[in-house]
Amino acid sequence: MLVVPLGVLGVLLGVTLRGYSNDVYFQVALITIIGLSAKNAILIIEFAKDLQAQGKTAVEAALAAAHLRSGRYS
Repeated sequence: MLVVPLGVLGVLLGVTLRGYSNDVYFQVALITIIGLSAKNAILIIEFAKDLQAQGKTAVEAALAAAHLRSGRYS
């Protein structure tokens, strides 16, 4: 649940530091960041639910799902 506000904060901070303007391209990019981060969070939860159904604890399942979504398989 913290991913979307953190992504928005990062985008706003980056745009402010770079001195870019708040135009239509920025707004489309902001909506894209919100959508992609929400999708990633939903997929992590879905993977964690599947792993928990296979017998892992909630913490183990959440960590394994986050590693799967990040691309690290160790």
